[in-house]
Amino acid sequence: MHPKAIENEYREQKSLFDVQTDEDTDSQLEELREPKSIFDIKTKMEGSDMIKLGLCDEPEKDGRETTGFWERQFQSVPTERQKRWDWAFGVVLPVVCIYLDPFIFANHVSNDAAILGTYRPFAYTVTFISIMLMMAWLLWRQRLGGYSAIFGGLFLVASAISLVLGIVFFPFSLLGSFALIGLPGFTPLFTSVIFFRNAVRAFRAAETSFKLSKLIPAAMVGVLWGLTVPYVFQVRVNNSLDALAGASPETIRSEVSTLRTLSPLVDPGKVWDIYRDAPGSSPERSELKNLYYALTGHSPSKYD
Repeated sequence: MHPKAIENEYREQKSLFDVQTDEDTDSQLEELREPKSIFDIKTKMEGSDMIKLGLCDEPEKDGRETTGFWERQFQSVPTERQKRWDWAFGVVLPVVCIYLDPFIFANHVSNDAAILGTYRPFAYTVTFISIMLMMAWLLWRQRLGGYSAIFGGLFLVASAISLVLGIVFFPFSLLGSFALIGLPGFTPLFTSVIFFRNAVRAFRAAETSFKLSKLIPAAMVGVLWGLTVPYVFQVRVNNSLDALAGASPETIRSEVSTLRTLSPLVDPGKVWDIYRDAPGSSPERSELKNLYYALTGHSPSKYD
């Protein structure tokens, strides 16, 4: 057979998918070409590998990656980094701030009442409820279903109160930050953002179980719960403290059991103010001294 015919037969198309173009040949040569330098090497990394290395955020369930900062804050599925921030500023640091509080809600410097000691029952109750529900939300969010709307309503309350506290603490935190002791005072501002974004995610999670007509009432239940329960404790503690002023020893003793039960919510400085104004060596003053010791574990004369 003539050499030309052999070449034509070799090049004859066997099927529709058997065509080899010049572009394919060039791409194959490009892959086989040795790199000229270390900067000429291109490696492919899957998206999951980049997520594991922390080089990018996790995509949403539909596979779409978010790039904007605020878009990432409110995307449906939180990233691993966001979960760590949720635990830090939604659970751990609020507890640390309450424990290390020098004079805002609890005065550890003197016998005087704290700056915001009057609102201690409300603030501590809101903090306790918010932390407990945040822990439940972070652990079992996928199992809550329509109950997520109630969580979302309470998270809105916690976010608003944290924002107010952050604004109030800001001057003290700014001054104390020069000595590094005021840095925890900025925590409420970050906590406000954490609770707000989780409120948005809770409402989105509840949408799969509730229509809008049911979602709003369920959210209002969370809002009312987040405001009513702390308010009840606030009123109860205030009534007990008000009953101590000018009261008989019997009345003071009757309030001891209530105030001891609610001792974490009671500012001892309020009791000390009443003790200081009571007549010296009177039975009332003696009962107030015992009450102060029951609340704090030390005598009112500790800071004298």
